[in-house]
Amino acid sequence: MRRLVPGLVLAFVGALMSVAVTQLPAHACSCKASDIRQDVERADAVFAGTVISVQRPPDENAGVVVVLAKADRSWKGRVPAQVELTTPASPGSCGVEDLKAEKKYLFFAQSDDAKLTIDSCGGTAPLTTALGDSITKLRGAGEDPAAAEEPTEEPPPPPPSADREVIDDTEPVGFARIAAPGGALVIIGVLGLLVLRRFSAR
Repeated sequence: MRRLVPGLVLAFVGALMSVAVTQLPAHACSCKASDIRQDVERADAVFAGTVISVQRPPDENAGVVVVLAKADRSWKGRVPAQVELTTPASPGSCGVEDLKAEKKYLFFAQSDDAKLTIDSCGGTAPLTTALGDSITKLRGAGEDPAAAEEPTEEPPPPPPSADREVIDDTEPVGFARIAAPGGALVIIGVLGLLVLRRFSAR
């Protein structure tokens, strides 16, 4: 009987280990430790935004989660005011968990064929005061994506210049100069009349 006890114990331990191994995920997500500076350097886009909606696939072990967010502040990359992101649906594939609508996050996204993706190794996390202060200290105040999308108004073209044609730039002739020839004719006429009267009187 004593010889059977060690064998039963070993069999029981082996059974427990086999059950534990079968319950482990086939591919666990493994991330390297990093700080916010390294997360910014690796990301193609860094921005803070509020989640609008989260669409999960029917099978959480396959596919991707589609996240629609409103970008409030951007520190890196060109980000539209309303941005769509994807993340693996499975946490074992490094998908970002616990994304909730109406909650603010600091996103560290990668660009994949003009689409933005996030994962649990990139640094994406709920936006806190401490996290906001850290990114502001590192990258400055950032910019408003909505303001960056507004078209700049071009200044109106200058009015056409008026071409002035100078007809005569001489000073106008005074009345005395205009009337002088006529006055001379009148005097000559009066003198002529006087001469004729004198001859007729003789």
